[in-house]
Amino acid sequence: MKYCPNQECPHFERTGDFSEYNDSITTCADCGTALQSEKPIYEREYYESDFMGNPIEFSAEEFDSPLVVIETFTDTSLAYIAKAQIETAGIPVVMKDDGVVSMDWMLSNAVGGVKLLVPTSRAKEAYNLLHNDSELIQEESKQLSQAIEKCPACGSTEYTNSKFKTRIRALSMLLALPFTFGKNTYICKRCQHNW
Repeated sequence: MKYCPNQECPHFERTGDFSEYNDSITTCADCGTALQSEKPIYEREYYESDFMGNPIEFSAEEFDSPLVVIETFTDTSLAYIAKAQIETAGIPVVMKDDGVVSMDWMLSNAVGGVKLLVPTSRAKEAYNLLHNDSELIQEESKQLSQAIEKCPACGSTEYTNSKFKTRIRALSMLLALPFTFGKNTYICKRCQHNW
């Protein structure tokens, strides 16, 4: 297997990876550069910003292996949260196509979403970091279950919203009228107490 080492090659700029060729080919079909037998290492430095907008610099040594996409997002805000989570763990990460999706979210499907790229050598670690948060999810659901309102009269957690206010709110959203109400009114299903 031979590779095009030119990082300004149209294939590299289009895909973010070096083009691969059979051993019988000697020059790159896209840029005409002589091919080499070993896969090149990324030599350029990446200038990115962290989730707070502070510039950070990743050197070529941190990108010791080719970049690989570990996750794609249709929403840039979720991509920035995931990027911050990966950066916090000390893993270098590059976000691709976030500018396009930020300008027009309908283009997200056209460009394949916002992509998070990490070095291949750290890809498994970054993937596990994003996808193995079961303990965090369990803790958050436990906190939510403790925060559920209870009827002040009987202590029951079975209640409904006032149907009148719910209907008025739905009507105001439908008509685009700015009807606002204060606090929700709840009705206990057990003792019919309002609060």
